[in-house]
Formats: sequence, C-alpha cells, structure tokens
Amino acid sequence: MSVEEIEAAKSAFIIYDDFPIKGQSFRDIQPVLQCPQHVQTIRKVLFNQWKNKGITKVLVSESMGYFFGSILAVDINAGIVMARKAGKLPGPVISLDYFLLHKNKNESLEVEMGAINENDVVLIHDDSVYTGGTINAIQEVLKQMNVKNIFMSFVFQIDSGKFEMNERCQTVMHFD
Repeated sequence: MSVEEIEAAKSAFIIYDDFPIKGQSFRDIQPVLQCPQHVQTIRKVLFNQWKNKGITKVLVSESMGYFFGSILAVDINAGIVMARKAGKLPGPVISLDYFLLHKNKNESLEVEMGAINENDVVLIHDDSVYTGGTINAIQEVLKQMNVKNIFMSFVFQIDSGKFEMNERCQTVMHFD
C-alpha cells in the first residue's frame, strides 16, 4: 500500500468536535466504509501486518471492530470471536466491568467461554484506540482464559490518548 492510499483513506474520516462528550473529537469511519477503495486499502494493510503471525483467533470488539476484524480473520484464515456488551451473548460467558475514561462511564463486556483456548494466538481488533480502556479490559478477559499469546490491531490510533503501542500492536493510521 502506498502512503498516498493510506492518506486518502485517512482524509475520508469526518471529525465531529465535542462528541461523545464536550472537549473530545469523534472520528467517524462511516465515510471510509462507503468507499470500496478505502476499505480495500485498510484491508490490505491489515493483512500485510498480520499474515505471518500465526493468528488462530481474531477477537473483534463491539461494534466497529466487527467490520475490519471479521474481514481480517477470513483473510488470515483465523476464527472470529466477539467481545460484546453485557447480556448480548448466550450461554456461559466471562465478563469484566471497566471504566471508559474518554466517555466518563462504566462499561461491561463479555466473551463466550470456550470460544478461545489457552493455546490460541489471539489478535484483538478494534477500529480505534485512545486510552486503551476497552483493549485493556479485553486483555484482562483473555488472561482469565489463560491466553498467553495476544496481539492488538487497530484501524487508527488517537495519539493524544494514553495508550502506549508496543511490538505486539499495529495500527493502520494515526490521528493527533
């Protein structure tokens, strides 16, 4: 993928100031999803980032993580597992309550027991990362499942947030 193609996809985001709360800006991915070329650009970058990592499961975060995370899972021949808000999954689940700093509220997420085993190589995928609240909560659930090999993937990172990327994390693009 060329830098120009990634920048074109990045420029398609619409930024809404003071949303979801005053003083914050929301990056709307919807215009990106309406352009097949931008979707293909992001898809190819994600594939190239993860194709040789031996990922066995892609855990997709509700709800915007579902779109690109599911495409990525199919592209790298991995299973798809959903992390959902409380009360949305049937059967036995592992749940975790956590606080989202950027939304100033408590959330709860669940993952179906048995969907992931301790030997899986798990890639957590979400559309964005800012403070890392959701991603850290998902990692905690995976630790409760005794998963040791965890990677993280994002369409974009908001660099002004408090999440620190490391060698097990990849993002397609950055916003200030």
